[in-house]
Amino acid sequence: MKQLKFKAWDSSKQKMHKLQGMTFDAKSYIPSDLKLPGLPWRPIQEYELLQWVYLSDKNGVDVYEGDYIEISSTVYNVVWDETIVNFQLQAKGSSSARNILDVHLGDIIGNKFENEDLNNK
Repeated sequence: MKQLKFKAWDSSKQKMHKLQGMTFDAKSYIPSDLKLPGLPWRPIQEYELLQWVYLSDKNGVDVYEGDYIEISSTVYNVVWDETIVNFQLQAKGSSSARNILDVHLGDIIGNKFENEDLNNK
């Protein structure tokens, strides 16, 4: 069975959390509640859920949706692309993109939530 990993961004506390658990609606199978370290179960609507892309950067660090990866001095954002139904690397400030498999060539330098300075590059 494929392993699923998620992180959750709490915009009110400006903090990233690793999940301890997740519940799903029995009829729709849509996530409904999250269990975070040191907190009671919370509605998923309070957080931005970020999925692991099943890959690691060149240092072996897990890569998640929303991460920024630097490859050969170019910064890419890890995004979900509905057209190709997969994650891809979108170059910051450009319309060019790279295959998600290229994350192993770069380093995670932040994410779109905790590193707002990278959002504007």
